[in-house]
Parts: sequence; structure tokens; C-alpha cells
Amino acid sequence: MKFKKIFNKAKDLFISNKLSPELEKKFRETLLYSNSKRIIKLSICIIIFTATILILELAGLIQWNSEILAFQLSVIYICIIMGIVIFILRKNKKTKSLLIAVSSMHIIYMIAACAYTSITYIAGNRSFDGYIISSFIIFLTFIRKKYISITLYIVPYLLLTYYLVNKYEVNMQMIIEIINVTLFVFLICIGSIFHYNWYKKLFIQKENMKKANEKLEFLSTTDELTQINNRRKIYHELIR
Repeated sequence: MKFKKIFNKAKDLFISNKLSPELEKKFRETLLYSNSKRIIKLSICIIIFTATILILELAGLIQWNSEILAFQLSVIYICIIMGIVIFILRKNKKTKSLLIAVSSMHIIYMIAACAYTSITYIAGNRSFDGYIISSFIIFLTFIRKKYISITLYIVPYLLLTYYLVNKYEVNMQMIIEIINVTLFVFLICIGSIFHYNWYKKLFIQKENMKKANEKLEFLSTTDELTQINNRRKIYHELIR
């Protein structure tokens, strides 16, 4: 029985509820506006962090080279421009343009992550830190269906790994790093499915609660026999 309960809970996490076209559209918009706000906040954090590292490098406290410096300046510039664009589109309720802007930001994050990993490999620091950070940001700010997000994790990782394996000598450090990142990609893909379905279930619960509150309000302000406004409804209208 316990195993069956655990299995059913896991099944619920993997299988998302189907919505009517109208509710599906509302869910997409809620998801978009909620996570576009989050991506602005994360972009500000990236700008502050990158600017701090940049200052430390220019002060001579951290080793740096011209390629890394140019990359960091590019990251700051892109985050500022895209952050302003997303903020303006959110404020003016430009849903379609906002969807394109946030999707473009996710793609830019992945391209930047792959570029940063390549640059750090040249510098001798062989790690996938940039890819991991970008994947986690996309995980926190997803706006598309779960399988689109999963594709955005897997395809860049496979291309990046293929490029590094063919360009650099494969040693034990690289093999261990690839195994670790492969495990991370697997876990974040599973997490994306859970996250998306959880967000959808939460949306359905809020919609059901909203409908229940509207029904309660109707029952409390309507006469059961005549189906017209009762004294409480008239009183509230007079107070207004």
C-alpha cells in the first residue's frame, strides 16, 4: 500500500493536468508574467556579481585576460539591455513580444554559458560552471512547456561536450566533470517536469478557490427562492 501511494504521488508529479483552451492560455500568461519578473531580478544579480568580479580583476586581486574581460562586459551590457526591454514589455502588457524577449534571453544565457566554458577551458580552468549557472537560471524562469525547457538543457550540453572532447585532450578530470554535469542535466530535467506540473497544479487550485469564493459570494448576496439580490447585497451597494 505504501509503495502504491508513493507510485501514485510520483505519477501525479510527472503527469500534468489538462486545462480548457481558455484556462491554458491564462496559465501561460500567468507563468510568463510571473517568471519574466523573476528573470529581471536574476539579471540584476548577474550584473552586480559580474561587475564586482570585473572590479576585482581590474584592481589586480584576481587573475584575468582580455577574452574573459570582454566576455564579462558583454554579459553586463546584454543583461542591462534585455532587462530594460523585458521590463517595458511587462509594463505595457505586450504578451507576445514579452514571450519572444524572455525566450531570446534564455537562448542568450545558453550561448553565453557555452562561450564562457570554452574561454575558461582555453585559460586552463576546465569546468562547466557557466553552463550549470545558466541552466539553473532557466529552470527558475521557465515560460515554455517542460519538454521545450528540457531540450534547451540537453542540446547545448551535447554540442558543448562534443566540441570540448574533440578540441582538447580527454583526461580523467574532464571525464569526471562530464559525468558530474551529465548527472546534473538528468536531475534538472526531472526537476523541470516536477516544477512545471507543480506550478500548473497550484494555478488550478487558485482558480478553483476563486470560483468557490465567487459562488459563496453569490449565495451570500442572493435570495435562494427568488434568485434576486438580498438585503446584504443592497446594503453593500448603498455603502458604496
